[in-house]
Amino acid sequence: MINFKITIKYALITLIAVLFTFFFHEFTHWITGELLGYKMTMRLNYVSLTGEGVYKEFWEENLISASGPIFTIIQGIVFYLIMKKYKNINFYPFLFLPFFMRLLAFIMSFKLPNDEARISQNLGIGTYTLFIIVCLFLGVLVYKTSKKYLIGIKFQMINMVLTTVFITLIVMGDNFLKINIIN
Repeated sequence: MINFKITIKYALITLIAVLFTFFFHEFTHWITGELLGYKMTMRLNYVSLTGEGVYKEFWEENLISASGPIFTIIQGIVFYLIMKKYKNINFYPFLFLPFFMRLLAFIMSFKLPNDEARISQNLGIGTYTLFIIVCLFLGVLVYKTSKKYLIGIKFQMINMVLTTVFITLIVMGDNFLKINIIN
């Protein structure tokens, strides 16, 4: 096992990874809705139709819901390949976060279905089917990287704690402040 140290630099990289992932996940929802002709509003952890709008077509709502997770999956793949090529542990938060973010979204969907759960319901394939597929896929990328780098449980746990703190700050800040990034 390689004993990686969590430094201030690594914590800042993790914060940047969280902000990057949340922003572009939501931005992808927003831009997809806008490209389909809907007026959308974007916050850091939430995208919706502006005003009292409704989606005209079933597939449009599913495409908008899918676009954020698709970006997040692509991010996981890209940073898996970057880590494979450059062998730099500082890229790890950008790989770990897509998996952890979708895992948390899966857990939160037991209360209020979002993204993959909403699509799964709309397709009639079981509420959590797409979540399970996405989480397993991203989890395999994290596992393979962890195995290759000999990343131990302590480093993983610290990543989970750092990521959880930063995600909590973003989600709570977004819920309390409700600042529209794009309106």
